[in-house]
Amino acid sequence: MAFTVNLKLSGKVVEGKAAAELRKTIRRTKIAVLMQLASEVANKTPVGVSGQLRAGVDWKEEGWNKGRVYEKGPGQRYVEVVEKGRGKDKKFPPPDEIKLWLRRTDKGRAYVARIKEKYNLTTDKALNSATFLKSRAIARFGTKPIKMWQKTFRKRKSWIKKQFLDAVKRFTKN
Repeated sequence: MAFTVNLKLSGKVVEGKAAAELRKTIRRTKIAVLMQLASEVANKTPVGVSGQLRAGVDWKEEGWNKGRVYEKGPGQRYVEVVEKGRGKDKKFPPPDEIKLWLRRTDKGRAYVARIKEKYNLTTDKALNSATFLKSRAIARFGTKPIKMWQKTFRKRKSWIKKQFLDAVKRFTKN
């Protein structure tokens, strides 16, 4: 998942020193916008088991008038599943990730404890049973989409335009 901020200037082109100053102004505004967008996407992203998905939200410049907010690192593998959700009646998710979630989260540990107590199982067998049950539930019913990228972009689209328009207006006043 990613979105790109690309600014196109039209109209009378400034030259020389003024053009360099305009580029600096646009660049400063672009960096502030990209940082804000990356922060908002990260805040809407669920922490998950390891926090890799949230920690992987980043931004980068691609020229004076262009930049991207994107997902990098290990969370890249499953960002789309979290963003768009997982449909029902699909195949089982990878059991290792489910097992890790069951071990690391309070909710997961409580679930394993309930299964251990209810069926009088050892901890390892209860963990395996819980993993199977969670995986089966996800395969049957799917997962709810989070839409952290989509919501941020929709919410901030007009704000992004306004930031750049204000920057150009401030530049032209000086």
